[in-house]
Amino acid sequence: VPYIVHNGKLVVIGEAAFELANVFGRETRRPMMGGLISPQEQDALPMMKMIISKLLGEPQVPGEHCYFCIPAPSLDVDNNIVYHQGLFETMVSNMGYTAHATNEAHAVVFSELADCDFTGIGLSFGGGMANAGIAYKSIPCLSFSVARGGDWIDKNVANVLGCPRSKAAAIKERGIDIRDPKSREEEAVAIYY
Repeated sequence: VPYIVHNGKLVVIGEAAFELANVFGRETRRPMMGGLISPQEQDALPMMKMIISKLLGEPQVPGEHCYFCIPAPSLDVDNNIVYHQGLFETMVSNMGYTAHATNEAHAVVFSELADCDFTGIGLSFGGGMANAGIAYKSIPCLSFSVARGGDWIDKNVANVLGCPRSKAAAIKERGIDIRDPKSREEEAVAIYY
C-alpha cells in the first residue's frame, strides 16, 4: 500500500486510499477539491508538497525548467486560480526548479497538435474541472473551465444512491459504458456524465 508519514501518522495515498475507504465505509481526505487546493483540508499543502517532491525528485541541474498545468477560471463558479498558481510556483521553485505555469487546455494543444501548427481545441477532463481552450498557431485565444469534473459526478451519484463518495468513485472508475448502463448504479453515473 503506498503511503507517506506526516506528523507521525501513516497516510495512504492513491488508489489504495479509495479502496481502504470503501472497505471501512469512510470518505477519503482530499488535498485538492474542485480542481484547486482544498481550503477545508488543513494538511493539503504539506501533502501536495510531499506528493510533488516524490514525483519530481531533485532537479538534474540547478534551475531546471519545470512546467505544470493550472486550470482556467471557471464559468460556473467563482474560483480564483491566482492563489493556486502561486502555491504551486512556490512549491516547485523551492525544490530548485524554475517553475512555469501553463493553462491545462493549452498544454493539451502543445502535446497533441504539432501536426496542425498547434492550432485547434484542447480539452482536459479532470477530477475537479473540465478545461477547454482554443489556440491559433500556439497562441491561446480563449480558455475557460467548468467546475463539473469527476468529483461533481461522484458527489451527485453518491447523493442519489445514498452511499459514500468513495464508493461512487469506485463504481464510476471500474469501467462503465455510459451509452449502455447495466445497473441502477451505472445508470446514475451515465446520467451525471
